[in-house]
Amino acid sequence: MDIMCTGHREVSFPQEVYQTVRSFFWWNDYQFGVAGGAEGADTIFAEATRDAGHGLNLIYPNQYYTQIYPQSYKTYFLKYRYAVERPTCDDWRERWHKERWWTDNFVRNRQMIDESDATMVISPRNPLDLVLESKGGTASCLKDLRKKDPLRKVFWVTDEYESKVIEMKLSDNPQLELFE
Repeated sequence: MDIMCTGHREVSFPQEVYQTVRSFFWWNDYQFGVAGGAEGADTIFAEATRDAGHGLNLIYPNQYYTQIYPQSYKTYFLKYRYAVERPTCDDWRERWHKERWWTDNFVRNRQMIDESDATMVISPRNPLDLVLESKGGTASCLKDLRKKDPLRKVFWVTDEYESKVIEMKLSDNPQLELFE
């Protein structure tokens, strides 16, 4: 069984989240991690997966992704692939915006969903709240996941000093905040 990761580029407690993810792999039967290579949550997930002795499938949106986002997870020895193959060209930076190559991120997210059995979400916010957001990469990924597989196991790794894992499904009722 494989587990994918989605989450935010900014992680407030990276060491705590790393330890939580690595421990998760020690106590669960997931053989491979599937990550998208972004800085932050994806990078922490990739390193923890590798350090726990598990395989990692890395899917970049396209071959220009690490040039747009230089803090992406660098794969010198890992197997990786691109969700979308773009032509080799000198004007790729202009085409990134003009031809909307940045939407390859969404293609990558859907491929990660298709190639995994469960999802890990690294966030300070509950995934049941994130799925209601109107924009953002993590929210978009969770919307795709809820549409395709609402009963899939989701493991929320809280981005906090005492990070923990909370199991849920996106078909669960959203958390409601009470206002006084």
